[in-house]
Amino acid sequence: MTLRHRTWLVGLLVAACGGGGTDPVDDGSTQISLTTGLRFSPSDITIDPGTTVRWVASTSTFHTVTPADVQQGGVWARATSQQSGTVLTHTFNVSGQVYSYFCEPHQATGMTGIIRVR
Repeated sequence: MTLRHRTWLVGLLVAACGGGGTDPVDDGSTQISLTTGLRFSPSDITIDPGTTVRWVASTSTFHTVTPADVQQGGVWARATSQQSGTVLTHTFNVSGQVYSYFCEPHQATGMTGIIRVR
């Protein structure tokens, strides 16, 4: 089974189970999909400190995962994806933070997200 097929299968299983990406996946990380509808799904999550977030591209459209405040403690570096199956990760270790982020080319269409760390 190829990576692309595994990624598709994981996405299908998450959708079928109603997880929507907010539940931890097998490795304890939380998944957010970059959708064909130009959205982050889910767009608003709350996680525990030490959780790794995995942004998974479900399209070959160019996207970014850009933090709104690059000076914020525990923030990640801007990341890009333009291939379906691309996985971008960041582990959130600073408790009490709320991170807003967006996709640069699709921010105006509503491709924005929030990660709240307990």
